Amino acid sequence: MTTVDRYYLARDAYRQQHGREPERDELPQFLAAQGITGRGGTPAKASNLRRPFVEFRF
Repeated sequence: MTTVDRYYLARDAYRQQHGREPERDELPQFLAAQGITGRGGTPAKASNLRRPFVEFRF
């Protein structure tokens, strides 16, 4: 599974749990709680997460 796949699945899980899209800083924290982190084990940066989702928007 690619990193983008993990981000997408986590975003989908967030939407199912909360009934809405995550805010800018919520998805990195949600990913970190699931053990998906950025470099150095810190939460991924919101700006890095934004890029993969542009292609998924309609």
